[in-house]
Amino acid sequence: MASGEAESVFEEIRGAPFRESNTAAVRGTEVHRYADALLRGEDAEVPEELDGYVASCSDFLDDWGVRPQLTEALVGSRTHGYAGTADLVAELPGGEWALFLYTTRPSGVWPEAALHAAAFQFADFYLSVADVEVPMSALGIGAAYGVHLRADGYAVHPLDAGEPTFQRFLEASAVARAAKGLSTLVHAPVPPPHLLKTVRPVSDPRTGRRRDVAAAGEAAPELEELLWAVNHDEQ
Repeated sequence: MASGEAESVFEEIRGAPFRESNTAAVRGTEVHRYADALLRGEDAEVPEELDGYVASCSDFLDDWGVRPQLTEALVGSRTHGYAGTADLVAELPGGEWALFLYTTRPSGVWPEAALHAAAFQFADFYLSVADVEVPMSALGIGAAYGVHLRADGYAVHPLDAGEPTFQRFLEASAVARAAKGLSTLVHAPVPPPHLLKTVRPVSDPRTGRRRDVAAAGEAAPELEELLWAVNHDEQ
Protein backbone atom coordinates (compact mmCIF):
# COMPACT_ATOMS: atom_id res chain seq x y z
CA MET A 1 0.00 0.00 0.00
CA ALA A 2 1.44 3.37 -0.96
CA SER A 3 1.06 5.42 2.18
CA GLY A 4 0.95 8.76 0.38
CA GLU A 5 -1.92 7.71 -1.86
CA ALA A 6 -3.76 5.97 0.98
CA GLU A 7 -3.43 8.92 3.33
CA SER A 8 -4.71 11.24 0.61
CA VAL A 9 -8.18 9.71 1.02
CA PHE A 10 -8.43 11.41 4.40
CA GLU A 11 -7.29 14.70 2.89
CA GLU A 12 -9.82 14.51 0.07
CA ILE A 13 -12.68 13.82 2.48
CA ARG A 14 -11.56 16.69 4.64
CA GLY A 15 -11.37 18.83 1.49
CA ALA A 16 -13.14 22.01 0.48
CA PRO A 17 -15.23 23.49 1.87
CA PHE A 18 -14.37 21.61 5.04
CA ARG A 19 -10.57 21.60 4.75
CA GLU A 20 -8.71 22.48 7.89
CA SER A 21 -6.05 25.11 7.28
CA ASN A 22 -2.42 24.04 7.32
CA THR A 23 -1.83 26.35 10.28
CA ALA A 24 -4.56 24.67 12.32
CA ALA A 25 -3.37 21.18 11.36
CA VAL A 26 0.24 21.90 12.34
CA ARG A 27 -0.91 23.57 15.54
CA GLY A 28 -3.02 20.56 16.48
CA THR A 29 -0.14 18.15 15.94
CA GLU A 30 2.21 20.30 18.01
CA VAL A 31 -0.33 20.64 20.81
CA HIS A 32 -0.78 16.88 21.22
CA ARG A 33 2.99 16.38 21.11
CA TYR A 34 3.64 18.85 23.92
CA ALA A 35 0.68 17.66 25.99
CA ASP A 36 1.81 14.05 25.60
CA ALA A 37 5.33 14.97 26.73
CA LEU A 38 3.99 16.76 29.79
CA LEU A 39 1.75 13.79 30.56
CA ARG A 40 4.84 11.57 30.63
CA GLY A 41 6.54 13.96 33.02
CA GLU A 42 9.03 15.21 30.45
CA ASP A 43 10.32 18.77 30.39
CA ALA A 44 8.99 20.64 27.37
CA GLU A 45 9.35 24.30 26.50
CA VAL A 46 5.98 25.15 25.04
CA PRO A 47 5.93 28.07 22.58
CA GLU A 48 3.98 31.02 23.91
CA GLU A 49 1.43 30.89 21.08
CA LEU A 50 0.59 27.27 21.97
CA ASP A 51 0.62 27.62 25.74
CA GLY A 52 -3.15 28.00 26.11
CA TYR A 53 -3.91 25.06 23.81
CA VAL A 54 -1.45 22.77 25.57
CA ALA A 55 -2.88 23.77 28.95
CA SER A 56 -6.38 22.95 27.67
CA CYS A 57 -5.19 19.56 26.39
CA SER A 58 -3.56 18.80 29.74
CA ASP A 59 -6.78 19.80 31.51
CA PHE A 60 -8.77 17.46 29.29
CA LEU A 61 -6.44 14.53 29.99
CA ASP A 62 -6.57 15.22 33.73
CA ASP A 63 -10.32 15.86 33.94
CA TRP A 64 -11.22 12.76 31.98
CA GLY A 65 -8.66 10.62 33.75
CA VAL A 66 -7.60 8.93 30.53
CA ARG A 67 -4.73 6.48 30.37
CA PRO A 68 -3.15 6.83 26.90
CA GLN A 69 -2.43 3.55 25.14
CA LEU A 70 -1.63 4.83 21.63
CA THR A 71 -0.67 8.33 20.54
CA GLU A 72 -0.14 9.47 16.94
CA ALA A 73 -0.39 5.85 15.78
CA LEU A 74 -0.38 4.95 12.09
CA VAL A 75 -3.58 3.08 11.28
CA GLY A 76 -4.34 1.44 7.95
CA SER A 77 -6.58 -0.82 5.91
CA ARG A 78 -5.30 -2.90 3.04
CA THR A 79 -8.81 -4.17 2.50
CA HIS A 80 -10.08 -0.71 1.57
CA GLY A 81 -6.79 1.04 0.76
CA TYR A 82 -6.51 3.88 3.27
CA ALA A 83 -4.25 4.98 6.09
CA GLY A 84 -4.05 7.80 8.60
CA THR A 85 -2.77 8.87 12.00
CA ALA A 86 -4.98 8.39 15.05
CA ASP A 87 -4.44 11.08 17.68
CA LEU A 88 -5.16 9.11 20.83
CA VAL A 89 -6.49 5.76 21.98
CA ALA A 90 -6.90 5.69 25.73
CA GLU A 91 -8.46 3.73 28.56
CA LEU A 92 -11.15 5.54 30.53
CA PRO A 93 -11.49 5.22 34.32
CA GLY A 94 -14.32 2.70 33.89
CA GLY A 95 -12.11 0.42 31.81
CA GLU A 96 -13.57 1.26 28.39
CA TRP A 97 -11.16 2.02 25.58
CA ALA A 98 -11.93 5.06 23.45
CA LEU A 99 -10.60 6.85 20.40
CA PHE A 100 -10.03 10.61 20.62
CA LEU A 101 -9.50 12.98 17.70
CA TYR A 102 -8.21 16.48 18.40
CA THR A 103 -8.92 19.70 16.54
CA THR A 104 -7.79 23.26 17.24
CA ARG A 105 -9.65 25.03 14.45
CA PRO A 106 -12.00 27.77 15.68
CA SER A 107 -15.05 26.16 14.06
CA GLY A 108 -14.72 23.12 16.32
CA VAL A 109 -15.42 19.46 15.57
CA TRP A 110 -16.78 18.96 12.06
CA PRO A 111 -18.96 16.01 10.91
CA GLU A 112 -16.02 14.58 8.95
CA ALA A 113 -14.43 13.71 12.30
CA ALA A 114 -17.01 10.94 12.71
CA LEU A 115 -16.05 9.50 9.31
CA HIS A 116 -12.37 9.55 10.27
CA ALA A 117 -13.10 7.95 13.64
CA ALA A 118 -15.07 5.15 11.98
CA ALA A 119 -12.26 4.61 9.48
CA PHE A 120 -9.77 4.25 12.33
CA GLN A 121 -12.02 2.01 14.38
CA PHE A 122 -12.72 -0.39 11.49
CA ALA A 123 -9.19 -0.36 10.05
CA ASP A 124 -7.25 -3.59 9.62
CA PHE A 125 -4.24 -2.73 11.76
CA TYR A 126 -2.16 -0.18 13.62
CA LEU A 127 1.61 -0.01 13.88
CA SER A 128 3.06 -0.62 17.33
CA VAL A 129 6.10 1.29 18.63
CA ALA A 130 8.15 -1.64 17.29
CA ASP A 131 6.63 -1.12 13.80
CA VAL A 132 4.68 -4.36 14.10
CA GLU A 133 1.21 -4.55 12.57
CA VAL A 134 -1.39 -5.29 15.23
CA PRO A 135 -5.08 -5.95 14.46
CA MET A 136 -7.09 -2.83 15.26
CA SER A 137 -9.92 -4.99 16.53
CA ALA A 138 -7.65 -6.23 19.33
CA LEU A 139 -7.96 -2.83 21.04
CA GLY A 140 -11.68 -3.28 21.67
CA ILE A 141 -12.50 0.39 21.15
CA GLY A 142 -15.99 1.07 22.41
CA ALA A 143 -16.41 4.82 21.91
CA ALA A 144 -15.07 7.75 19.91
CA TYR A 145 -14.84 11.45 20.76
CA GLY A 146 -13.83 14.67 19.04
CA VAL A 147 -11.90 17.02 21.32
CA HIS A 148 -12.04 20.72 20.46
CA LEU A 149 -9.01 22.39 22.02
CA ARG A 150 -9.08 26.16 22.46
CA ALA A 151 -6.66 28.58 24.05
CA ASP A 152 -9.19 29.12 26.85
CA GLY A 153 -10.60 25.62 27.36
CA TYR A 154 -11.87 22.51 25.63
CA ALA A 155 -15.04 20.65 24.67
CA VAL A 156 -15.50 16.91 24.13
CA HIS A 157 -18.07 15.73 21.58
CA PRO A 158 -19.19 12.07 21.30
CA LEU A 159 -18.88 10.78 17.73
CA ASP A 160 -21.10 8.24 16.02
CA ALA A 161 -18.40 5.97 14.58
CA GLY A 162 -20.35 2.73 14.17
CA GLU A 163 -20.78 0.47 11.16
CA PRO A 164 -23.25 2.75 9.30
CA THR A 165 -20.81 5.67 9.60
CA PHE A 166 -17.99 3.46 8.33
CA GLN A 167 -20.08 2.61 5.26
CA ARG A 168 -20.55 6.33 4.66
CA PHE A 169 -16.79 6.78 4.93
CA LEU A 170 -16.25 4.12 2.25
CA GLU A 171 -18.78 5.85 0.00
CA ALA A 172 -17.08 9.21 0.54
CA SER A 173 -13.64 7.74 -0.12
CA ALA A 174 -14.88 6.22 -3.38
CA VAL A 175 -16.14 9.62 -4.49
CA ALA A 176 -12.85 11.24 -3.44
CA ARG A 177 -10.82 8.76 -5.46
CA ALA A 178 -13.05 9.16 -8.50
CA ALA A 179 -12.81 12.95 -8.29
CA LYS A 180 -9.03 12.79 -8.58
CA GLY A 181 -9.35 11.48 -12.15
CA LEU A 182 -12.01 13.90 -13.36
CA SER A 183 -9.45 16.24 -14.97
CA THR A 184 -8.75 13.59 -17.62
CA LEU A 185 -12.33 13.94 -18.85
CA VAL A 186 -11.60 17.41 -20.28
CA HIS A 187 -9.44 17.39 -23.41
CA ALA A 188 -7.41 20.03 -25.23
CA PRO A 189 -9.34 22.62 -27.29
CA VAL A 190 -10.22 21.77 -30.89
CA PRO A 191 -11.47 23.71 -33.93
CA PRO A 192 -14.92 23.12 -35.46
CA PRO A 193 -15.23 19.47 -36.60
CA HIS A 194 -16.23 20.35 -40.18
CA LEU A 195 -12.91 22.14 -40.70
CA LEU A 196 -10.95 19.17 -39.44
CA LYS A 197 -12.66 16.98 -42.05
CA THR A 198 -11.99 19.38 -44.93
CA VAL A 199 -9.50 18.11 -47.52
CA ARG A 200 -8.03 20.20 -50.29
CA PRO A 201 -6.33 18.46 -53.24
CA VAL A 202 -2.96 19.95 -54.18
CA SER A 203 -0.11 18.91 -56.44
CA ASP A 204 3.11 17.61 -54.95
CA PRO A 205 5.87 19.59 -56.70
CA ARG A 206 8.27 16.69 -56.29
CA THR A 207 6.09 14.04 -57.93
CA GLY A 208 3.39 16.00 -59.71
CA ARG A 209 0.82 13.77 -58.04
CA ARG A 210 -2.27 15.22 -56.44
CA ARG A 211 -2.82 14.57 -52.77
CA ASP A 212 -5.19 15.67 -49.99
CA VAL A 213 -3.72 18.16 -47.52
CA ALA A 214 -5.57 16.65 -44.54
CA ALA A 215 -4.69 13.10 -45.57
CA ALA A 216 -1.02 14.07 -45.68
CA GLY A 217 -1.23 15.41 -42.15
CA GLU A 218 -0.79 19.07 -43.16
CA ALA A 219 -3.37 21.71 -42.31
CA ALA A 220 -4.55 24.23 -44.88
CA PRO A 221 -3.41 27.82 -44.10
CA GLU A 222 -6.86 28.88 -42.90
CA LEU A 223 -7.04 25.80 -40.65
CA GLU A 224 -3.58 26.51 -39.25
CA GLU A 225 -4.71 30.02 -38.35
CA LEU A 226 -7.83 28.66 -36.66
CA LEU A 227 -5.85 26.11 -34.64
CA TRP A 228 -3.44 28.80 -33.56
CA ALA A 229 -6.32 31.02 -32.46
CA VAL A 230 -7.96 28.21 -30.47
CA ASN A 231 -4.73 27.22 -28.72
CA HIS A 232 -3.85 30.83 -27.85
CA ASP A 233 -7.34 31.96 -26.91
CA GLU A 234 -6.61 31.95 -23.17
CA GLN A 235 -3.22 33.65 -23.36
